Amino acid sequence: MICTKRLRRRRWFAGNPRRLTANRAFTLVELLVVIGIIAVLISILLPVLSGARKNAMKLQCLSNLRQIGLAFQTYQADNKGSFPVATAWNVMGKKGTITPGVFGCYDDPAGYTGWVGDKNLNVSGWNNGIRPLNKYLVKRDVCFCPADAGDPRSDQASIDYKTSCYEAHGTSYFVQWQISVFGVKFITADPNNLANTDVDPPLPHVPMRAGQLKNASKKIVAGDWNWNKNRHIDEPTTMWHHKYVKGTVPGVNAQRYMNMLFGDGHAEDFAFPLWYEQLDDGGTTGPASIPGGVTLPNKPAGRFYNVPNWNREFW
Repeated sequence: MICTKRLRRRRWFAGNPRRLTANRAFTLVELLVVIGIIAVLISILLPVLSGARKNAMKLQCLSNLRQIGLAFQTYQADNKGSFPVATAWNVMGKKGTITPGVFGCYDDPAGYTGWVGDKNLNVSGWNNGIRPLNKYLVKRDVCFCPADAGDPRSDQASIDYKTSCYEAHGTSYFVQWQISVFGVKFITADPNNLANTDVDPPLPHVPMRAGQLKNASKKIVAGDWNWNKNRHIDEPTTMWHHKYVKGTVPGVNAQRYMNMLFGDGHAEDFAFPLWYEQLDDGGTTGPASIPGGVTLPNKPAGRFYNVPNWNREFW
């Protein structure tokens, strides 16, 4: 009897194929609902994933700066506490793609320098073409910030600013060299170079020593390449880890955020004070006042030996 009923059911379904699929197919409305749900989920998740990626790059950059800080400390241990003697701004990294001496003194005027093994180094020149901090770095990629979007300055026609600072200059990180400006005293220097000094008459400059840091936790040592004021924060490639808000005014309600390394070895996502954006691009004049209502005269920011206290902020 049971077998007979099963046989009848099979014959009935065999004669009605629609019955087999009636409960399996999605209606158009159901498909649209599913697609809509997926679209909503994507719209929610994409910003989250993008934010997580940017945060990961910022953390990697901060890790790079801490390792660079350790390299500076090791260099100082081998050189009686001195920061590196350098012929130009680049004390670490690979050989850049820019022509030596064309970009002011941002690249080594004596010739290409970089890592051991880089092609076309100036092996007969200063330090055999090797940047002085390189041998103290654990690995090469600490000189590369994954968020490096390039240098926004456009006053040097010979430079391709569409490339990263790492490609152009050999490093993503900028160290103040030879000239004290924008509230920051230089830490590396070339004692034989009298053409780029910040005192008149020119005097030989020597690198700072660890014992000269008045407040190591505030002393800027290095940071994202564009931390100098002459890179404007309203340019889209200036701040690599933050986005400039359109409609805001630099120095009024918009400030500079950069990953920075300080003299005590710590690195942080640093917010520069608003007055920093009020300096001119050459660092020759400063704001008329600072928080607290103190009125200050405009004096050459580069002449650090006779300037008001605001210019020693990151001394």
